[in-house]
Amino acid sequence: MSESNGNGQVTYAEVRRMAYWLNAFTARELAEALHVHEDVGERFVRALLWGGHVGGPIIEDTGAWETGPDGSPEPIYEMCPMPEGTVKRNKYPPVWLLAVWEMGGFLLYNSRGLPVRIRTERERGPMSTPGARQKHINRERAWRRQQDAIRERARVERARRIAQSQGKQYIPDQEK
Repeated sequence: MSESNGNGQVTYAEVRRMAYWLNAFTARELAEALHVHEDVGERFVRALLWGGHVGGPIIEDTGAWETGPDGSPEPIYEMCPMPEGTVKRNKYPPVWLLAVWEMGGFLLYNSRGLPVRIRTERERGPMSTPGARQKHINRERAWRRQQDAIRERARVERARRIAQSQGKQYIPDQEK
């Protein structure tokens, strides 16, 4: 048995690697190359025929036969070519982005990381009780006040840094 992965068993990755290295082989030749029993080599061939990369199986039956050492015929298998191109997870950009690119435009900001206020259906049920609408409105107002305060602090800090980089002292009342 092969001792390549430390526990005496051959992994599927090692079988694929050996199949690529052999390129054209029989089940017996694959088993000999991996130092496993012939029955295990046949199971590896079935596994390589069954599944593989995105385009289908990793190996294919060539239709040719070779006479084995015991006189029985053995099919010859060959590596399949890899599918063309790469697999893309996000196949297409959004339609609005395509329209911007087609017109020769570009984006001035990265669309990821912007704050988004998510409204859910959970708000509909409680809105039917008395006072719930006012609570909801008050929560929205508080959230908007918080966001305005965050933007104002960022504006003041930015103005302070600009003034400091120019060797001036920043006085907040000058800008208003």
